[in-house]
Amino acid sequence: MQQKENRSFKIITAIALCVAVLCLAVAYATLSQNLEVKGSADVQVANWKIGVPSDSGVSTSKGGSDKVDVQTNVSDTIGKTTVDITATLALPGDHVEVTVPIKNEGEIDAVLSDIQNYNTPISCKGQSEAETKTADENIICQDAGNSAPGVSYTVSYGGTTITSGIGDVTAPELGQGETKNAVITVKYDNTATKIPTAPVTVTLPEITFTYDQDMSN
Repeated sequence: MQQKENRSFKIITAIALCVAVLCLAVAYATLSQNLEVKGSADVQVANWKIGVPSDSGVSTSKGGSDKVDVQTNVSDTIGKTTVDITATLALPGDHVEVTVPIKNEGEIDAVLSDIQNYNTPISCKGQSEAETKTADENIICQDAGNSAPGVSYTVSYGGTTITSGIGDVTAPELGQGETKNAVITVKYDNTATKIPTAPVTVTLPEITFTYDQDMSN
């Protein structure tokens, strides 16, 4: 069985700097003299860069049968880094774990402000004939014999499993030079008593980690 999951973390910030020019005038009734005080300042560009660090990459681990496999690909666009994961699970007990290091390589302190789709249900698409396709999909996505889906996933950040959202994260700050790991684990339930008759493609949601400028400092 082959499954593919896509996830990304977005980078969002807004920095506003204002430079004022002050004019001071001193006047007298008969003799007049003006004293002007003017000022200017240069606003330098600060580097904002959060993503998979350039000196390391995504790491994976796997367990179960010898058919288990996992591949990753990292791509960057403006304001967004995407990690694509493709895994193969064949038997109950098979599992893969993908660790995504997220590093602040910029000059601005950041904070994790939101995690989206951390508990969105998976979707399944069976590859068998029409009469068994739905049954195969239900085994993997709904009930593999123990009132639970055959395949499930968990998301953790900074060592904490995310079950109710951003509130689970005890230390959302990501300071300059700091790295924290997002870990996605996908497993085929080892207590499953039903298996599909043909491969089922499992799609996980795009899990999004959103970072903002840390305004607390």
